[in-house]
Amino acid sequence: MVPGTHKLRRAPKKGEGHNGGVPIEMPKGSVVFFTHGVWHWQGDRTEPSDRVTLHAHFNRGILRSLEPKKTDVQMLHRNAPRLGEMLGEDDWFDKMSAQGRDYGRFAYMAKLRAFTDQRKREILEGA
Repeated sequence: MVPGTHKLRRAPKKGEGHNGGVPIEMPKGSVVFFTHGVWHWQGDRTEPSDRVTLHAHFNRGILRSLEPKKTDVQMLHRNAPRLGEMLGEDDWFDKMSAQGRDYGRFAYMAKLRAFTDQRKREILEGA
């Protein structure tokens, strides 16, 4: 990975980036986290056996992936409830309804936006 490239807020140009790359070597079973803006690539594998890479993308709770997730239910039971929340499997607003999973979130966000707009008006009128 190339440290500091997330501050550039752009993708690398052709031929750019590899000269500043720093290898991340870790023991088996380790994990590395970085934001989407960091320039990175997989180097050539010199060790025998397979390399396993898991790309997990997390969004704010109000957002949902366009693709349905196929999460192993047994994995959710083996881990802390927070994992289910992070994967979007648990409804942390506790607003499940017949209108669908995100109906409650949408209604909540509409109320929050109305409150914010009202407070903004009050502040601007008082200025």
